[in-house]
Amino acid sequence: MLFPGGIYIRPASPRGWPKAIEATSKLLANKQEIIYEAAFQHDGVMCAVDILVQNGSFYDVYEVKSSPGVRQVYIEDMALQYWVLRRQKIQLGKVYLLLPKKPQDGFIDLHMDDMEAIDYTEQLAAMVLDVEEGVRAAARTLTLDNAPEVAMGEQCLKPYPCDFQSTCKRGYR
Repeated sequence: MLFPGGIYIRPASPRGWPKAIEATSKLLANKQEIIYEAAFQHDGVMCAVDILVQNGSFYDVYEVKSSPGVRQVYIEDMALQYWVLRRQKIQLGKVYLLLPKKPQDGFIDLHMDDMEAIDYTEQLAAMVLDVEEGVRAAARTLTLDNAPEVAMGEQCLKPYPCDFQSTCKRGYR
């Protein structure tokens, strides 16, 4: 196991995220050293950190992937996590992307020796203004009376399949 002894708080369904955010807050107040799927929210933006590890008076973040190779979406996800945690006054140490040194079939029995840890802390700090603008743009979109007129396309599938495809296919706007 990568960081044994932690507490796993991922909810069973999306409706459980508010309780997961509350549980994370309580665990941090109680100085829990390792939290899996630590959940945070700032101004309506929610994120979950794969592994949060106390490191002295700071917390290090580990975003864990099962396939080797850095993808831009990983960096963007970490940038949003960095933004949310900083806005929530979490004392961040380092933010790492953990990639397997060779392809893995899941995360069972992975150890740090099996992983490459890449420190993205400085790069993420430099992305804060871009994240801030993206959050503001998303918030503006949410205030619209109607959904934006955007044709279905590749963006509906990548980097991840969109949860609203069925709504768009039915023509609701």
